[in-house]
Amino acid sequence: MLSSHFRIAIGEDQAPLRARLRQIIASQETWQLAWQADSLAQARVAIAGLVPELVILDIGLPDGSGLQLLPKLAAHSKVLIFAC
Repeated sequence: MLSSHFRIAIGEDQAPLRARLRQIIASQETWQLAWQADSLAQARVAIAGLVPELVILDIGLPDGSGLQLLPKLAAHSKVLIFAC
């Protein structure tokens, strides 16, 4: 059975931006937060458990570039890249 929710993940190390993105996602009935990560390592673990339809991804994570995740995401997810 297909989910009626559009699953969105956040890979962002800046807590205020991550919180605002969570608020935006929560404000939409058909959107669902799949996972959030503040580091490349956390995102890798999260992706192993669930690859969402959309990933909002910061390329400047504290332990590496979010671009390293693109090979795992490209086949199943759309990716919106932040460079902040």
